[in-house]
Formats: sequence, structure tokens, C-alpha cells
Amino acid sequence: MDKLKKYVVYIGIFLIVTLVTFPMLLLYTPFFKNARKVYVASAMCTTSHQWLATKFLSDEKIKDILNSEDKKVSADKENTSIVQIPKNNDNAIDFVKINNSRYTGYCLIIHNPRRVKVAASEEGGTKGELIEKIVNKNSAICGINGGGFSQDIGTNKNKPLGIIMSEGRLIYPKSEDKVDFNRLCLGAINKQGLLIVGKYTFEELKKMNVQEAISFGPVLIKDGKAIPIENDIAWGGGSAMNPKALIGQKQDGSIILMVLTGHLNSMICATLNEAQQLMLDLGAVNAMNLDGGNSVIMYKDGQLVNTPSKQSELRHLSSAIIVK
Repeated sequence: MDKLKKYVVYIGIFLIVTLVTFPMLLLYTPFFKNARKVYVASAMCTTSHQWLATKFLSDEKIKDILNSEDKKVSADKENTSIVQIPKNNDNAIDFVKINNSRYTGYCLIIHNPRRVKVAASEEGGTKGELIEKIVNKNSAICGINGGGFSQDIGTNKNKPLGIIMSEGRLIYPKSEDKVDFNRLCLGAINKQGLLIVGKYTFEELKKMNVQEAISFGPVLIKDGKAIPIENDIAWGGGSAMNPKALIGQKQDGSIILMVLTGHLNSMICATLNEAQQLMLDLGAVNAMNLDGGNSVIMYKDGQLVNTPSKQSELRHLSSAIIVK
């Protein structure tokens, strides 16, 4: 019995020492290079968990871990002729499930892109709301989470990142002179139903008759070409494995809304590179990444489609992409 107690004590001490020292070993020793890159990349790819990297590492160290070359998305504007927006109103919506040993995906393919809108939560996106409330109050039939934001858990007060536009109106920020396009990419839909991804000024958005817009990123596909993301530090690099939400558009104008969540482990999901390939496989010619992590959610037919990474802590979103 005394020996058993000693073993239990030794095991307990070992576990405590491991828990205390493992983060330092993971982040600072040369033995966990690949695991460290995945850890940092996944943290940086969602607004709610970046502190897991920034709390322990400097910006320079994060950049070094991800081997960033700061590759920028091409500033070239979309070749709008690559997408043929249908003139008829095909209101069909296809539902596709993706199965992988590591993650599960759900896709809504909306044949009429003009049905896809951006909806803000209360108080211009600054007071968070659950996805079902945003969908239902806008008389929509389904939706997924939208742009990035920072959240005060105690008050559900949100600070949207970048921009929120809905039905041609600037929702956040309240005035045009406060719009900052230097930080995040844009996903926008114009009056004809064309999905526009990249960095634009507010004047450019107005000239393109943009009606709906949110901010996050990175751009994954542009004009039918995959955008290199392996070393893009701004979005955690191509190895980020947190749950993901994406929007894309096919050549026939159909818009794809996709969510990817962990299968065996809720937080171990597809990488950005894998998500990009999934969009390519579905025929997307323009696509971008949306807010990830615990924000990733799809609501359809009056119920949640996926299980969030933290079921007991459903995110109160600033914006959602809905289908009316």
C-alpha cells in the first residue's frame, strides 16, 4: 500500500510538473517546432484566442515561428466576367455534408446570390446576439457567423473588426470617416449578387454598388486562383487548425457558405490550406475565410447544424451572413 501511495504521489508530481513546464517547452524549445507552429497559427486565426499566442510571445517571435514573408493578397480587382450571375431567380439551396477523419463540414450552396445578406446584431453590431436570434429577427431561413469582433464576455458588448454593411447602409462604424481598411480584408456582395473579396476603399465599394460587407480574412481564392497562405502571419498561416467558417462563389453565381468543425476533437479542424482546397473542389472562383474558433456556427431549419467548440459558451456574434 505504501508503494502504491508513492507511485500515486510520483505520478501526481510528474503531471503537475508537466502541466507547468509543457507550455514553455512547446513555445521555446527546438523540439516542438511543428507543434508550436500549429499552436500559434491556430491561435492567431481567430479573434477570440489570439491571446494564447500574444500573451507569451512577442510579435517578432510569432512572425519568426510562422516564417512569415508577409505575402499580400493581390491588389488587382476581381475580373467580374469570370462569374456569370443568373438572371432568373433559382431559389434552390443545396445542403452538402463533408466528412473527414479529423473534421466535419457543412455547406449551403445558394443558387440565387441576391438572397445572401449581411445582418448585424443589436446596437449596430456592438451588442452580441446568438445566431438564431439574428436569423429569426431578419425573417431569414438560415445563416452562419460573419465578420470578426472582440467580445466582453460579461456584458456581451462587441467591437466589430473592420466594417459591417447591410442593404447598402454602413452599420459599423457609424460614419464613413472612421472606416479603417488597413487591418482586415473585406467580403462584400454587390447589387447584382457578385461576391467581392480583397481590400477596398469605401468609395470603391460604393462605385461597385456593394450592398453587404463584413471584415476578416484571409482571401483564399481570387479570380479562380488559389492565393498562397502558407506564410501569412496575419491569419495564422496555412497550418491553423481551429474551426472555420468560409464564404465563396462559383462561376455560375452560386454562393457557398461553409462551416468546418472538429470531428474527434472540437478544436482540431481543417487547416486553411485544406479549407482552401475544399472551396476549390466545390467550384469556388472567389472565396475568403470568416471568423473562426467558437464563433463558427450554422443555423438552418430552426436549429443549429453544428456543435460549437464550446457548447456551453455560444458566441454572441456581431454579424452573420444570412439567406432570405
